[in-house]
Amino acid sequence: EQDPEEILVAVAASVRSALAKSGIRDDELAGLAMSSAMHSLIAMDERGEPLTRSLTWADSRGAEYVEVLRERGTAEAIYRATGTPIHPMSPLLKLMWLRDYAPEICEKAQKYIGIKEYVLFRWFGRYVTDESVASATGLYSLCDRAWYPPALAAAGLSVEQLPELVPSTHILEGMKPEWADRLGVRRNLPVIIGASDGA
Repeated sequence: EQDPEEILVAVAASVRSALAKSGIRDDELAGLAMSSAMHSLIAMDERGEPLTRSLTWADSRGAEYVEVLRERGTAEAIYRATGTPIHPMSPLLKLMWLRDYAPEICEKAQKYIGIKEYVLFRWFGRYVTDESVASATGLYSLCDRAWYPPALAAAGLSVEQLPELVPSTHILEGMKPEWADRLGVRRNLPVIIGASDGA
């Protein structure tokens, strides 16, 4: 697990450091693109506050659900549709674990997101994810380019509990002034959502 606020602060410090070392003036900066590790999961409440720490790719608590999906006969179909192995690293299995072992969190959770989505939510006040990060959740249909209903059913989720899907080239604008100031960038700087580390 990681503290999402620590990551948020580290991202801001990294951007400031990169700008300082590059010698590029703010008005010369064309944009900022994001990348992140895959398979993280954070439950968010209705006020936009985290209910959990960030469960990273290395969290293996969902291991028992590999066999559960195999016994139900849905493991192969989910793998074929999403391209994500039925493995404890995937948010799908983390969600199944949360549902059974932390129902009090699931009752309060309005959204389930990853660490990149957390940073972007703090910066822009929107829940968005790029399709490359989504494709590593075990919840995204590669062919339909949409959240995959059988995987959502396995996790006990609705589409409304997941972020909006956008292409990796999607541009976000209108960063909150306080975050633009903390990053040391102009407030109208285009932020390209980017892709996962693997992509």
